[in-house]
Amino acid sequence: MAISDNPSQMGSLAMSLVVSPLVVAAMILRFIATRKAARRVGAEDWSAFLATVSCLGFNVLSIWCICLFDGRDFTQIPLDTLTSILKAGYIMTQFFPLNQFFAKVSILLLYHRIFSVNKFYARWIWGIGIAQTLWTLAAMLTLFFQCQPVHFYWDKLVPGGKCIDEVALLVGFEIPNSSIDFAMVALALVMLRDLKMRQATRWKVAGFFAAGGFAGIIGFLKIAAHFTAGQMSNTVLSLWGNAQMLLSILCCCVPIYNSLFS
Repeated sequence: MAISDNPSQMGSLAMSLVVSPLVVAAMILRFIATRKAARRVGAEDWSAFLATVSCLGFNVLSIWCICLFDGRDFTQIPLDTLTSILKAGYIMTQFFPLNQFFAKVSILLLYHRIFSVNKFYARWIWGIGIAQTLWTLAAMLTLFFQCQPVHFYWDKLVPGGKCIDEVALLVGFEIPNSSIDFAMVALALVMLRDLKMRQATRWKVAGFFAAGGFAGIIGFLKIAAHFTAGQMSNTVLSLWGNAQMLLSILCCCVPIYNSLFS
């Protein structure tokens, strides 16, 4: 078999190969825009950079795993190859919450830079930031210790090993993350009312932030994908995770591009 014989693996591979250069380009343009605006590179820029690095780490491991699968499913892979895939997948899971954390922190720092003069908005920005931090810590610790002992994740022959139910893990992981996405979009739409700009510009900016809410919708699509993709659910989840990370990085980079067109 070959990767091209497996649509879900081919789709996931194509997504990784497309997303990787896109996020790098978005990051480069962000730094150029920052310099052109005569603004010092700051925490919000470096947070966006770390979000990009996390996305690339996820994709490098995703591509490697798909190449090892080579169009086959779990039942057709030699045990040593399967172990390598599961070890890579275990590390890979940690990159997603890191990407979400750094991308959203970058956006929240932008919010704070523009809107923190309003104490009510500042408190909401801090509140969402704290919620995102707590979610990230909980997600990473849960993913790290999702199996007991830890190495049962990639070695199912360990006697007495057990893992957290995949459905419970995915639901508990995605719903809070998506809720934070929706809260950030709602806050942005409320805060935009205080900015002095033409109505057409206001609608464009509002539309952009609302589009960022699709990253939250993807969380629910991932839950649905788990029930419909069968043995290839991890590959399909990787594809949707990539789309989520791409949107997050675009949302924290594109608002800075104004200076590129002035």
